[in-house]
Amino acid sequence: MSHNPSFTIQARSPSEITLTKSERPVPRLGMWGCVWVLVYLVGATIYVYLTNPTGSKATGIYLVGMVVAAVIASIVTTAFRAHDTELALAKKRAKAVAAIEAEAAQLAQSTRAAYDAALKVPGALRSLLHDADTALEQAAQEYGENAFAPFWDRIERAADRLGRFQGLIRHLEQLSEQYRRALSDRKHTFPPFPVGLRELPNPAKSLRQFQRMVRMGQTNYHFASIWEHRRTRQVLIAGFRTLGEAVNNVGYSLSESVSAMGGELKASLRSLVVDSQEQRSAIDAHARREEKLLREIRDALQKRS
Repeated sequence: MSHNPSFTIQARSPSEITLTKSERPVPRLGMWGCVWVLVYLVGATIYVYLTNPTGSKATGIYLVGMVVAAVIASIVTTAFRAHDTELALAKKRAKAVAAIEAEAAQLAQSTRAAYDAALKVPGALRSLLHDADTALEQAAQEYGENAFAPFWDRIERAADRLGRFQGLIRHLEQLSEQYRRALSDRKHTFPPFPVGLRELPNPAKSLRQFQRMVRMGQTNYHFASIWEHRRTRQVLIAGFRTLGEAVNNVGYSLSESVSAMGGELKASLRSLVVDSQEQRSAIDAHARREEKLLREIRDALQKRS
């Protein structure tokens, strides 16, 4: 596979193209001019042919000439109108095809953007988890040195990183849903969504350490006094208004996000169109592994130290 493979979405076939009343071609001046020329020629021919333009015989020939002129005019009118109608249909059809192809190209571009964005998420999650672990190690050190305020500073930093972790999981879920919906019932060359649960770092260990450190601070009188002043402070942690909300609910939010992400990945797997029993078996086996891993992560997140 190339470093930057090209993925495409096939344009849908255009529906039947018809002209509305306002789009139908109107008679052209040139067409009517041709009709009158034909009328003139037929009339002139009859006039020259007749030596005596009077009498019943001449009248009959005149009438025949008018009928012939009318028939010719009708044929010419129909031919011009059919030509103009076909031309108008061809232009409308070309415009519709161009719009459909542009829609497919734009959809492929946005889907590729979701694919590329998803590839960056696991690395960003690992970085956030590393920052949270570092903050918790520092919090343990501050606790051992009875540094009350710095301890809660580190706890707040860890909560911020875990909150961002949860936000990125939600973002990944949205990318997966966008990817699945874009490719639904479309012929394309895109691969399955590139990120599964196995590519994501497991936050359970970090979350248990976070909860343990918070519990230590809340059960120590001196640390708890500082906490009472801080827990109602507004913070910029995604999904939470105060530090207290973030500290108390980040574990639950993480568990919910991982569950939602797992459900979306299963839906994405189910939406794949496969051509053989072997492919279906491989996808089913992969789905079972993902479901098992989801249960393990969810159970680990719900445990309390």
